[in-house]
Amino acid sequence: MARKPSERSHSRKAQGGDLNLAPIMSILVILIPMLIFVFQFYQIAVQQVAAPKMGMNKPKETKDKDDKPKLNLTVMISNSGFKIKEQQAAGNPDVDIKRRDVEICNLHDSSKNTPQSCGSNKGDNRRTIKNEYDYARLYGVVSQKKALHGDSKENETINIAPDFDVPWKVVVRTIDAVSVKLTTGETWTKDFKTFDTFRQAAPLMLEQKIPNEPAETEKRPAALFPRITFVVAQ
Repeated sequence: MARKPSERSHSRKAQGGDLNLAPIMSILVILIPMLIFVFQFYQIAVQQVAAPKMGMNKPKETKDKDDKPKLNLTVMISNSGFKIKEQQAAGNPDVDIKRRDVEICNLHDSSKNTPQSCGSNKGDNRRTIKNEYDYARLYGVVSQKKALHGDSKENETINIAPDFDVPWKVVVRTIDAVSVKLTTGETWTKDFKTFDTFRQAAPLMLEQKIPNEPAETEKRPAALFPRITFVVAQ
């Protein structure tokens, strides 16, 4: 006697039994270590950024510890060039450093194309950069002002105020120009006569103590302004 369709479907389910999950578990055991191995772990760190403080002005002290006023320089960067403001020094005018055309030496071979030799080769290895920021003049003005006020902790900060349309590479080169003391064998407070001498000037190296090892010292570049603060130009 033939069975009904409903009875045949129930009999097939009863004969199938439980599913074999062993192959699937084996695959998962292999995949999980591989996923952990290829997963990239990112370290999240918090970097402290010095932001300009806003609020009411503090009352002036009756007398400072020293007679020299604190140096508070601000380098404003615009499309026309630099403007250096000495905010807390009464009577000191702002210094405007306009962009200009600079002639530099193509230093393909540093042993032959020095600034002196490049100036005497009838311009064969020289090229002109149009409307360039005068970083050499910027360093000269800032370094001279720093020398007048000394290397105290109060004079370690310089403010950088770039306009919003100034390229980032100009901001970076400005920071480089005011961060380290440069020398050509004479002194670090000087106006470089040519742009090439500024480009090739070496950092002034000084013996400094190694952190966590006060008994040992090593030569490190001398900082001009080790602290850079970004401010909004108004």
